[in-house]
Amino acid sequence: MAHEINNPIQFIQGNIRIMSEAMDCMLPVMDLYVEQNPDFKVARLDYPVFRQHITTLLKDLSNGTVRIADIVRDLKKFARAEEGSFDDLVDVNEAVQASLRLVHNKIKRHKIVCGLDPDLPKIKGNGGKIEQVIVANLINAAEALGDRQDGVIDVKTVKEKTEPRSVSAFPTTAPA
Repeated sequence: MAHEINNPIQFIQGNIRIMSEAMDCMLPVMDLYVEQNPDFKVARLDYPVFRQHITTLLKDLSNGTVRIADIVRDLKKFARAEEGSFDDLVDVNEAVQASLRLVHNKIKRHKIVCGLDPDLPKIKGNGGKIEQVIVANLINAAEALGDRQDGVIDVKTVKEKTEPRSVSAFPTTAPA
């Protein structure tokens, strides 16, 4: 299914590049035309409005296709969570970012504060399972906040220093 989604995305991305190049060529010609025809409209927009926004519209289209491709990639990883072993080296920061993309529509009404430790080491585990836990927590946080417009979801990764502990199989004191 991901392959079926990715094919049209590639097609759309290619067409957007062609349209952007075409606009780069056409805009100077249209600028000259508007000097003689100040009432000229493009797509029902006055030309100055069109001229001001067309580049942004094309960039937004391109960014949207990249976002769709990222979501499809994240869904593929998420769906394979059951297949993975627990011996993978997992970048927890990447797992958080992928999870945030997956649940974007569920949490977007809340402010997301994301503080990811750039020095966080990779851990041994199952990346898909870790993402499932993060997704579940993000959804739970959003549901707990409900419709509150002032809701904040704070996501942080940190490496805590831990002191080595000695463990003994035998108690050091006799029970009383």
